[in-house]
Formats: sequence, structure tokens, C-alpha cells
Amino acid sequence: MAPEHIEKSVDLLFEKMAFLLSKSTEVGRLLALGFLVYVVYVLAPIQWTQNYPQWSRLYLVTDRYWLTLLIGFASYFYRWLPRAWLHATVTVGAWAASSALIGVSSPWILAYPFYILVGFGLLKCLDAHRTSLRRWAVSIALIGGFLVCMYAAGIVGTTVSAKYFQLFWTVHPEYALITLLFYCWSMPELKHAGDNPAPLILVPANISYPLPLPARSQIERTDIKKIIVLWWRGLLNVVVALGLFSLCLIVGNRELPASPGIAAVYQYFYFLIFISASMNFLTGLIRMYGVDAPPASRYVAFANSPLDVWRRGASHIYSMVLQFVFIPVMRRSRSTLVTAAACVIFISFQMFFFHEIGVRAFYSFIFPQFGTASHYVKAALLYTAAFALGWLLLVIAWQVTIERRKGSLVGPAGVWLRIVLNHVLVIALMVALSKVGSVLGSI
Repeated sequence: MAPEHIEKSVDLLFEKMAFLLSKSTEVGRLLALGFLVYVVYVLAPIQWTQNYPQWSRLYLVTDRYWLTLLIGFASYFYRWLPRAWLHATVTVGAWAASSALIGVSSPWILAYPFYILVGFGLLKCLDAHRTSLRRWAVSIALIGGFLVCMYAAGIVGTTVSAKYFQLFWTVHPEYALITLLFYCWSMPELKHAGDNPAPLILVPANISYPLPLPARSQIERTDIKKIIVLWWRGLLNVVVALGLFSLCLIVGNRELPASPGIAAVYQYFYFLIFISASMNFLTGLIRMYGVDAPPASRYVAFANSPLDVWRRGASHIYSMVLQFVFIPVMRRSRSTLVTAAACVIFISFQMFFFHEIGVRAFYSFIFPQFGTASHYVKAALLYTAAFALGWLLLVIAWQVTIERRKGSLVGPAGVWLRIVLNHVLVIALMVALSKVGSVLGSI
């Protein structure tokens, strides 16, 4: 069977399941939430006090344990309460409650959720004029608010509890800034087209992991039937994510093989599962709040080219790069090579430089307790350059070899061959990058 037929069959199955479940009563929804809480909290609890290996990134799941559980449970009330007020209340309440449940009580913890609320207010003030100075003023205000949030987290982390700083770090607050800036700079065009993405900022899932959603993801609140079907569809996404996370907890709870090559292969397949789990969970939470969002990740195992890995692995980020990097650079340069280089540099910046270098350097500068980051920054810069160059060369090599012979790789067999070959080459790149990382770590 061809991969696209498998995708369509699975999508159709989940759509039918969601439609059938939507015919149940409110008792059915409550029982579904109760079962979800039972599975997550009682039957298969995440041992968040356990020291998972750093490479597994499982702390991204365990540190946000209470936060995501509270957001998911509060989605039950979406259809009855006003959207903006409910979203704002859940955003602030879930963050404050999850912080309290890990033993943190300080007014500084409200800085981050209120940053998202203020960002929503600022975006609503934007007009539809492309040349308006208001867009620049809002951008500066968003950057300033982000710095305040980071400072507040540093204060709580150094004076109250390091657990809060760890929670703040794992929700990737810099992605909130990127998302707000994305909406800020696309808002005039969207308003001109009759779309207003500002309400998407208040979706409570953004407090856990913000992503730029397409403006047309929203559905009318009066369409109760669609809202209920979408809620069940989101719940099914969450269930799938929990199953994949369970597999990650088993596979990731061990040290990597001694051989760098075997370890890279092991990590690659592990992170295919981990990314699918994370994005299914995020998509599910968003849909449970009445937002008909496209999947944040889509069958990344079926990627049939290096570019397809990025398109499937993080579809919302891919759309943002397409809109703000690929199309403008391609129009100006008319060069595929220059455009591909710009896209890889941007992705490397938002994946490594901003979070691993910029944020760490900020904390090292403001709070001496975090230590100096000079050595780490140098190694991270070199690795980022190697990562970007490696992916750029892989994309170019694929385009001038396999892509030009695409006509000979037709039919299901040809597509499956492209998929296998793509993963083999990406694994080879991961092995090479792991060796670069080992060298930089020993310097």
C-alpha cells in the first residue's frame, strides 16, 4: 500500500471515531476525561522525580505534567463559557496552579501568562496598514515583555525554587515571542483578507508550547456540533500521544550505546517517536479548545526527502518559514541555493541559537549564580554552524541527484524506496553531527 493511502485511511478512521463519540452525552465526555486522568495520573504515572538521561529530553514531558493535565481538563467547559474569558482564565489559572503544585508561590510566576494576555491585547490594537509604525512599536513591546518574563523566572528560580525555572525553561518561552512576532507581522495582511488571528494567542495550549497557528483554524462558537466533534478528535490525539510517550519512557530510560554511530541511529528513531508524540499532544489540546488546527506534525516517518522531514516534523514552523523566509528570499534572489541557505540558517537560529545560546547567555549575564556561558556559547555556535551546513549540503545533494531522477521512482515501490533512502541519509548526517558534537565537547 502506498504511504499516502495509509495516511488517508488513518485520518478517516479517526474522523469516524470522533464523529461517533460526539453522539454520546455529556456524561460520556466526563467519563472520557476521568479515564484520561486515571490513565495519566493513576494507572501509568510519569515518574517525574526520576532522573531520566539528558539525551532523551523526557523532562520536556515530566516538567509540564500538571500544566498539560489542567489545560486538558478545563477544555470541558469551553462550549458554555465565553471564549476569551475562559481562555484567559485557564491560561493564568493552569500556570499558577501547576506552579503551586510543585511548591512555588510568588507573584513573579504570573509574569509569563500575563505576557501572553498583554500580547493578545497589543495584537488587537494593530490596524490593517502595512506601513504603520504601530507594528514596530508592538514588536519592541513584545521583546521587552519577553525580557521581563525571563528576568521574573530567574528571580523565582534563584530565590524560591529551581523547579519553577526548569518548568519555565521547558515550555520554550522564546517560542511565545516568535509566535507573537509572527502574528504581529502577518496581522495586517490577514486583517485585510478578513481573518483575525489574535484570538488564537489566547488558546491555553500556548502556555505549554506556543506555535503559530493558521488564522483560518478557528470555527464559529455557535456551531456546537463541530465543536464537540473537534473536542473528541483532540482527545483522540491526546490518547495517541500518551501511547507514544509511554513508548518513549521505555526506550528513553536508558543510556545510549557506546558506539557514536549506533547511538545516533538509536536517537534518530527515538526522536521520530518523541516528535510525533509531542505534536499529537499539542494538536489535541488545541483542538479541544475549539480550534480546527492542522496537525503540528504529520507522519514524519513517511518523509520522502530531507525537506519533507522538516515539512512533516513541524508543519506550523514550516509554514512560518515558507511565508517569512522562503517566499521573500526566493522573490529577491531567484536562487534556490540562496533560499535554501536562508531557510536552514533561520531554522538553526530558532532551534539552537535563540534558546541554547541567547537565553542561556542572558541568564549568565543577569544572574551570576547560573555561571559563565562563554565556553558553552562557543561550542553551541560551532555546532549550530555544522548543523546548518550539514543539512544544507544534504538538501542540495538530494535535489541534484534523487530529485532529478524522481520520474524513475514512481509507484508505491518507488515512493517507499525514496522514504528508506531519505532516512538512511538523514541518519548518516546525524552520525556525522554526533561526531562533531563529541569533538566540541572535548575541547
